[in-house]
Amino acid sequence: MFKKTREMSDVVVLSPDWYDKKRYFGAPISFTYYSVADGRLYIRRGLLATHYDEVMLFRIYDIKMVQTLWQKLFGVGTVIVYTSDATTPNRIVRLTNIKKPLWVRDFLSRRVEAARDEKGIQGAEFIGPFSS
Repeated sequence: MFKKTREMSDVVVLSPDWYDKKRYFGAPISFTYYSVADGRLYIRRGLLATHYDEVMLFRIYDIKMVQTLWQKLFGVGTVIVYTSDATTPNRIVRLTNIKKPLWVRDFLSRRVEAARDEKGIQGAEFIGPFSS
């Protein structure tokens, strides 16, 4: 399913199943990268100080897509991912100004379901932390 692209000592880098950058006016001129590979959603932000974040796909419990008028004009949109990952601020990840946001939402939804099936996790297991 994944192709090994290169090896660096004992780290294996996999080619992503999906990859995009945050865009301004439809052009990829930012230092924010989004990708999905190996059952995880990866976010990398920054030029001088780089911040890396990852969310396991099975921890995602809802996905929403928003597209403003300006985003429609430039062919981009925002996918909002709600997660049970405690290290994610407010437990919300925004994939801002990405191309094909509706396709990405559907892609993530299918990948989340596959990851849950693979691990034998059901949606009811996410209710505990949020019911208080």
